[in-house]
Amino acid sequence: MRMEIAFMLRRSLLALAVGSALPLAAASHTWSGATNGNWSVAGNWSAGGAPAAAEANVVLIFPAGAMNKTMNVDVNVLNINSIEFQDSGYVLNGNALPMSGSITTNGG
Repeated sequence: MRMEIAFMLRRSLLALAVGSALPLAAASHTWSGATNGNWSVAGNWSAGGAPAAAEANVVLIFPAGAMNKTMNVDVNVLNINSIEFQDSGYVLNGNALPMSGSITTNGG
């Protein structure tokens, strides 16, 4: 019994180590602005939840018709892969946004 548990534990640790070495997929977040203008509030994002501090490969989508287009970037140290604005009128205030990819505007 002890050998089986030890074997299962080693196998689980190996799977965890291999899984953590794989590159992370991009995290996509779609703005709704339903609650207020703060990026840290989950209720402002209709898909993907609020971006988290130190999150990497972030893809942000700002659709047409969203509420609260004046926003406060109150999340630190995001590594943004791309931003897509699908409407005009968006205003970003707050923390700097390190970019490793592109900014696209498709609307208004």
